[in-house]
Amino acid sequence: MWNFSRMKNGDVAKEAVSSSKSFYAPMNESQRGRLLADHYPTLKVQRLDQSVELPRYAKEGDAAFDLRSREEMVIEPGQVLTVATGIATAIPEGHVGLIWDRSGLAARHGIHTLAGVIDCGYRGEIGVVMRNSGSEAFRVEKGMRIAQMIVQPFVQARFEEVEELDSTQRGATAFGSSGLH
Repeated sequence: MWNFSRMKNGDVAKEAVSSSKSFYAPMNESQRGRLLADHYPTLKVQRLDQSVELPRYAKEGDAAFDLRSREEMVIEPGQVLTVATGIATAIPEGHVGLIWDRSGLAARHGIHTLAGVIDCGYRGEIGVVMRNSGSEAFRVEKGMRIAQMIVQPFVQARFEEVEELDSTQRGATAFGSSGLH
């Protein structure tokens, strides 16, 4: 962790800070709270099924929070199903929710997520599209952590039609263009 402080001459000095708890050491609790409110978006969550746990980060500093299943089902090998989560969100404007695999499910059972973009204007129930690429049926239980979601800012591009694109070293070479080794 680094603590940046302004010196008298206007230069920025940085110094290592021994623990994350002291990262904002020069600030009082009120100042720290305002900083967090200004820099961390609030994700509004509507519970559509009161028996479903609200999302939360498993550990301090995690980038993604877990999404849980609202229902029970079995996903057969090769099958793709959408699993309801029982929640809807209001992702802040200028941000997007990205749904990703849970690494343990992917590594141990071959369970992967597909179609994982939640736009900031979407207000319906979040469904997780899951594919079983393993060799055995996978049982989804109600309340099971099935995926994880990251909320992050995005940039919306402008489009400009051109007659020709500028040339680059890579050019139009596609899949595998950089080789394996």
